[in-house]
Amino acid sequence: MRGRPRRSVIRQNMVDMLAQLGSAHGYALWREYCKQYPKVSQRSIYYHLQRGLETGEFRIASVKEEEGDYTWGASAKRTYFALGVRAEPMPLPFSKQQGKRAKSSAEEVQAGASEGRSAAASGRQRVRSDGDAP
Repeated sequence: MRGRPRRSVIRQNMVDMLAQLGSAHGYALWREYCKQYPKVSQRSIYYHLQRGLETGEFRIASVKEEEGDYTWGASAKRTYFALGVRAEPMPLPFSKQQGKRAKSSAEEVQAGASEGRSAAASGRQRVRSDGDAP
């Protein structure tokens, strides 16, 4: 087939996120996307939302006028998106709870590394678990 591919990695990631979130507006999707996947521009997220509307992967769940103190005025119109009929979410490799555990273990690794720096900073040598000094 010639031309641009119909599938997109970014759009598929957004489908997977909306399968977990239920519905969300564009800015919230962008914030969550940047936390879970490599960073993309907001413009790219909004492009894929519009493209997903055309392909049936997304649908407009609701449009809300939300009051607030914005730089452009007192209200903002937010369009909430949900999964469409042609969306095919992929099963996630782990649940949110397991993701939190993975984050905790990463924090433990970072804490262990900082202990190594503090031992080196104080002039002490760390002893390996097999009993040999480094």
